[in-house]
Amino acid sequence: AMYKLDEEGFLEKPHTSAGRVPTDKAYRYFVNHLMERREPPRREREDIDQIFGGFDRPHEIMFSHLARALSSHMGLFTAVASFDREADMTRCVEFGLEHVMKEPEFENRGLAFELAGLVDNLESTLEKYFESMAFDEPEVFIGQENPARCAKSFSSLSVKFRDDALGDCLIFSVGPKRLDYERAASLINFTIEDLRKHG
Repeated sequence: AMYKLDEEGFLEKPHTSAGRVPTDKAYRYFVNHLMERREPPRREREDIDQIFGGFDRPHEIMFSHLARALSSHMGLFTAVASFDREADMTRCVEFGLEHVMKEPEFENRGLAFELAGLVDNLESTLEKYFESMAFDEPEVFIGQENPARCAKSFSSLSVKFRDDALGDCLIFSVGPKRLDYERAASLINFTIEDLRKHG
C-alpha cells in the first residue's frame, strides 16, 4: 500500500534520512474528498458568537478579538484585515506567531525564516490573497497553490467578505502543511456564517 501511495505521488521523502510524508497532492486529496464539514466544538462556537454579539458592527477591536480567538483555537498564525480602496489603506490585526512557531516543522530554520518573511510582508501578502479570491467563499491553499510566493511552503485558509462600515475584509490563517484541515476549515466556515448572522 505504501509503495502504491509513493508511486502515485501521495508520499515523498523530503531528504535521505527522513521518513515518508504526505505530498501537497495528498493533502489536496484529503481536503477535496475526505474532509468532513463538522460543527466546531461548543466552546469555540460560543467564543466566536460572543465576539460578534458583543459589538454593534465589525471594527478593529472586534477584529483583534477574532484574530486572537481563531489563532488560539486553530494553533495557526491568523490575521484579520480590512482594505479601504478609496484611502488606499489596509488595516490589519494579527495574532498567533508564538502558537504556530511551536510546531516541529519550524525547528527547520529555513522554514522559520520563510514564515518570518511572510509576517514581515503581511499587508502585501494579504493583498495577493484578497485579489485572487471570491467573496464569502472560504478557501484552503496548500503549498504551491498559495497566491503569495512567500507562503508556498505552508498551508493557509482564507475568506474574503464585505462589511458596510469597514469595506472589503479578509480572514487569513497560515501554518505548516500538516495542520488539522478539518478543524480549521470548520471554524472558518462557522465564523463567516456567524458574521453574516450578526451582520
